[in-house]
Amino acid sequence: MTNFLSSLKKGLSSAMISRNEQIEIDEVVEDLNQQMLSLSDQMIGVGIRSFIRQTEKKTSSASILSPHRYKALCLLWTASNDRAAVHEFAEWFQADEGYPVKIFWKNVSHTCTSREAIEQVLVKITSDATFGIVVRDILIKFGKNIIETEDDLKITSTPGKQPSAKKATQKMKA
Repeated sequence: MTNFLSSLKKGLSSAMISRNEQIEIDEVVEDLNQQMLSLSDQMIGVGIRSFIRQTEKKTSSASILSPHRYKALCLLWTASNDRAAVHEFAEWFQADEGYPVKIFWKNVSHTCTSREAIEQVLVKITSDATFGIVVRDILIKFGKNIIETEDDLKITSTPGKQPSAKKATQKMKA
């Protein structure tokens, strides 16, 4: 008779490692989210969302559109009443077991096998002008001014355009 005890223990150990990796990955995204909310006066968050894209499959006699599910790292602007107020900025592929995470941004795939690797890719993305322009445009759309000082950036409200921070926080939790 085969003794499965060691393989069962190995499976449980792998499950524990996997769960810890998933928690670690979620923490990185939540850290970015909290810092974005802080910078944007609770108006813009960051999260991973699922989407469906129609992809074309060609057969010998016809083209068929087929749904393709994918996940993306997104900016979520909470000041909007539009639930679809999201901007995808990188495709996100995560193994069920945790690592590796693949982040596809600007036609380059980044494979991340650690928290530090994910953080480095996210720093690269968020410090890029393209990303900054999107954030700036969202802030301006919702009545915020960005003031650059010698050593910092400050976000201020434009008089007459001040969405409620309470509403914004409630929407992020939804």
